[in-house]
Amino acid sequence: MPELLQVRDLSVRIRRSGLVAVDQVSFELNEGEALGVLGESGAGKTTLGRTLLRLQPADADLQGSVLFRGTEVLHAGEHTLSRIRGAGISLISQEPELGLNPFIRVGQQLEEVLRAHSRLNKRERREQTHNAFAMVGLREPGIYSAYSHQLSGGQRQRVAIAQALVAKPALVIADEPTSALDNVTQTEILNVIGELRQRLQLALIFITHDFRLLGGLAGRVLIMRAGRIVEAGTVRQIGTAAHDSYTGGLLRFVPFPPPTS
Repeated sequence: MPELLQVRDLSVRIRRSGLVAVDQVSFELNEGEALGVLGESGAGKTTLGRTLLRLQPADADLQGSVLFRGTEVLHAGEHTLSRIRGAGISLISQEPELGLNPFIRVGQQLEEVLRAHSRLNKRERREQTHNAFAMVGLREPGIYSAYSHQLSGGQRQRVAIAQALVAKPALVIADEPTSALDNVTQTEILNVIGELRQRLQLALIFITHDFRLLGGLAGRVLIMRAGRIVEAGTVRQIGTAAHDSYTGGLLRFVPFPPPTS
């Protein structure tokens, strides 16, 4: 498979605190490949994921390289970034409210993504929006016209997934997308992400603190601690092989998930 993303010696230093949130991280991701990023709170997972879209904190200094399909993201101008965000790389946040405007109907919000990244006319944008909602299991007639506060937590997360996918990106970064959901809804959302990844041949970076969630989603796993990658391997290797004490603590009492097909 052709290489989609290449990260080399990426570091993110927060000037105000002096914290190095991401410390010389390097990895590659191929087209259609799924990668898990595992670590405790504060390990740098979210900062890593957001920096791949140049959404790092405002007072951050960046070093290294992030190449997406040969384009250097870290030095790209706003015009290039606007093309990459949404249509090249999209983000599913752990808090869908952060990506949804409470004053605009959710259907219109998806149409705005299409307006920014396609030449579709109004009728075609409406049709693509309804298709995106159906793709994530939102087939209720009133979904298009609903405001985010009128939806359940699971419905809002499905809207966030539809919004992330409507412009047909090559890579989706899912940052703890089920952490605020109950177990049943969590399973449903994980199934939606897994099925759509396979159907649409998406590359996926799945960020989590829970190793169990990677079963059926990721082929490889990066373990992060204090901004650094401390271990890497396949899901089976990480789940069954000997680890350092940090990785062992993350996996304690967790049966390793089955490998992806």
